[in-house]
Amino acid sequence: GERLVVSVSLASTESRAGIMDLLATYKNNGDILGYQVEGDTVKIECVAGADAIRLRNILSGVAESCVSGGIRNVCENCESTSFLDYYSNRISATLLCNDCYQRIVKKMEEDRNVPNNYIRGFFGSLAGALVGSVVWIVVGALGFYASLAGYAISFSAFKGYETVKGKKTTVGVALNILAVILALCVAQYIGVFIEVRKQVPDVGILQFVLVTPSLLSDPEVLKELLPSMGLGLVFAALGSYRTIKTNYQYANYAEKLTIEKVVV
Repeated sequence: GERLVVSVSLASTESRAGIMDLLATYKNNGDILGYQVEGDTVKIECVAGADAIRLRNILSGVAESCVSGGIRNVCENCESTSFLDYYSNRISATLLCNDCYQRIVKKMEEDRNVPNNYIRGFFGSLAGALVGSVVWIVVGALGFYASLAGYAISFSAFKGYETVKGKKTTVGVALNILAVILALCVAQYIGVFIEVRKQVPDVGILQFVLVTPSLLSDPEVLKELLPSMGLGLVFAALGSYRTIKTNYQYANYAEKLTIEKVVV
């Protein structure tokens, strides 16, 4: 299952034998997955979603061992040793002082309350996607399709969205996907125009636009175009998938993010 990592900062380098023995016992008994000491920090890996009482007992045992061994816990942010509590975002638990906790909560509220202009974000995303589609057009003109070209479009779309200060929300991700699709359509259309130009060098872009309806209504033309266009879209999907998935996961996590005090 997923892992919950609890980080405990230590304010001194006094003997840690007691807490090390305790953690070794927890691991041998299967109470924790493992632990690791990095400088003045002990990282304890637990199973996410494990029994709350069991987790509290583990954290209480660690805290008591620190106290009895003369080791003081410190805030992860400012290294204060006063008014400390564990706080969890449902993925990791961190030891914070009350002041740092209040600052984090305030910053989260400020970020959530910042207005988001989805129209501006969409046009920023579309502009970025169209810039990225240049890679698609060039690769297609050379007679190839590559997932890298699809990645270039999706990456540029999200970068354009961020450039105009678009907030990463699930709605924003949907707008980016729409921008990617529109940019792909434009890139494919230009690619078809380039292919036509190879056969009929005298045709101009305006002429091509005017004859497009008749071309798309011709079964023979469609029979020739659709397989290559379909293959291109497959590569585009492969190249865009990871970028879209990563941004969606981040947006979904950010929208549901909460910080709660862990009672120990």
